[in-house]
Amino acid sequence: MKKWFVLIMTLLIAMGINANQTDIKKWKTIDKSKYPNAHEVLLDELILNSYDTLGIVHSTDEVYLKVLDEKGIKNNQTLNLYYDRSYGKYDIRKIEIIKPNGEKITVSVKANMKDQVAPGGASMNIYDPNERLITVQIPGVGVNDILHYIVSYYGFNPRIRGQFSDFEYGQYKYPYLHMKYVLTAPRSVPLKKFEVLDGIKSHYDTSTVVTDSSIIYTFEVNDVPQIIPEPSMPAIRRVAMRMLVSTMSDWREISRWYYELVQPHLAINQDIKNKVDELIAGKKDEMSKIKAIFFYVSRNVRYMGVTTEKNKPGLEPHDAIYTFETGTGVCRDKAALIVAMLRYAGVNANVVLFSGGPKLDKDVPMTFFNHAIAGATLKNGKDILIDPTDETGNTLFPQYEANMSYLLCTKDGDTLKTSPFIPAKENNMNIKTNVEYKNGKFYCKSTITFYGINDNIFRGYFVRLNKNRREEFINSVIKRIAEDSKIDTFEILPKNLLGSREHLRIKVEYVINSPTIGDKTIKMFQLPFLGNNIGLFKWALGDISLRERHYPLKINFTASITEHITFRDESGNKMKVLYIPKRINIESDGYTYKVDFKTSENKITADKYSALNKLEYSPQEYKNLKKHLRDEENYAKKYIIIEK
Repeated sequence: MKKWFVLIMTLLIAMGINANQTDIKKWKTIDKSKYPNAHEVLLDELILNSYDTLGIVHSTDEVYLKVLDEKGIKNNQTLNLYYDRSYGKYDIRKIEIIKPNGEKITVSVKANMKDQVAPGGASMNIYDPNERLITVQIPGVGVNDILHYIVSYYGFNPRIRGQFSDFEYGQYKYPYLHMKYVLTAPRSVPLKKFEVLDGIKSHYDTSTVVTDSSIIYTFEVNDVPQIIPEPSMPAIRRVAMRMLVSTMSDWREISRWYYELVQPHLAINQDIKNKVDELIAGKKDEMSKIKAIFFYVSRNVRYMGVTTEKNKPGLEPHDAIYTFETGTGVCRDKAALIVAMLRYAGVNANVVLFSGGPKLDKDVPMTFFNHAIAGATLKNGKDILIDPTDETGNTLFPQYEANMSYLLCTKDGDTLKTSPFIPAKENNMNIKTNVEYKNGKFYCKSTITFYGINDNIFRGYFVRLNKNRREEFINSVIKRIAEDSKIDTFEILPKNLLGSREHLRIKVEYVINSPTIGDKTIKMFQLPFLGNNIGLFKWALGDISLRERHYPLKINFTASITEHITFRDESGNKMKVLYIPKRINIESDGYTYKVDFKTSENKITADKYSALNKLEYSPQEYKNLKKHLRDEENYAKKYIIIEK
């Protein structure tokens, strides 16, 4: 069996692209004038991939890429390769620069290469010496140069024994003149899925050829237009033409596999049983027990870890007993511990594989998960997700993980699902402000209550700040209302941000020294709406600088602001309201903006509600949203006019 496999791969690798002088001469005409929006162009790429009956992968990628401008130089000064040495290794076989005059300059891989522990883990308190980053500096790249490199990957430890899955772009942020992907598989382990999604007609082709001992699958693209990135667009892997292949016909296979991998690590000892008994004592309903265990694990197990597993490093959790005793663990360790504790408490719980980021393509089962959490099926049949990773989270499931792919890992297997949508009202910032107008100043008292993701993010933020830094932050919020404002007192509640489950609150008293314009009798002013200056509403909206969009606007979470202001004239003179802005009510295309002013004797009240009710806005909805935001901006400029 091995003979045919080695022979075919040797022949395919020997073939390569074999770019000749004709190709290089033809490529000479490729320049910025032909592709004004591109910084580089993929001239040709050949990917030769294969797997054997064990699922062990060998691949070679040969690339010719032309640099068109200074940004293209910057983009291609290094070659970066991430890998896990527990599963395979790279061999960079060639890097050369082909100059416009045809001169070929060989880049010394050995002299310019650095193989180091991937830096991302350290920032998250994770040390995994097997997670590696190879960086090769490519000196001397210039405009109109062609980069030519050949990189091979040799796997030796498949993530799921006997299975294979892969993903390849047929379109990207630069034009593709030609790309060919060839996959050689043993006849005894054929692909169950071979799909091209968002295919561009007449720009791609696929084929399947069966030989005596193998099956050869081919995906080939020609003259594919580039994707021009837009701010806050969906991930490229959700909109580009792409090929997906898998030997698995159903997500249940992955679900069962991970269930079996985790199962041996869920044993608990008497100490864990005693702690669970203590946590759920007196709690009769299921959700109370779940919350008690959740807050214990999330608050008491610090997110940090060293990968020591030998079987499936990076996938396999520590034993629940180890995580409990050390009080440390990464996502999969905390997930395994909470599942073990919940099961002892009588809750039907399992570990969940989670894809934090763009949703996975549901038609093709793949092992492209980057996070592990927990899930529980309640006695009423309802499924809930539980993520104890965040040490400051105040909800079972963080709002920023809404609308993402997950897989509940059970004995019988489960299908790929999407995490629930979180309505804007649950990610609310509630602000109540009392304003007293006397001695020409506004004396203000505001209470800001944080819900949902606002609580989650700001609680974690304030935990990391000392008292002076907290005051600086709150002062910056107040100064955005009026530069001459000054804080008298402030308080952040609850006092113990990690120990309490109360909603986060800020109470602040401040003075606006020169709030009005006008003469002695006629005064103009605006009320101190804080909502635009604090909270995640504006951040959630993202970059909306484009006039029009080709792709949808993608936001990370829903958000809303509820604000009530009571204004009283305490100057001792009777106040006559000459003008207040008329009521505005915008509720369209997933966006809400409502403001209502009312008056009574010496008092003005204002109620405001803003909400982003969707996670994705189509190009047409984006146009409407831009108009609504302009209307909001113009409305916010209006003044109240009173006569004293």
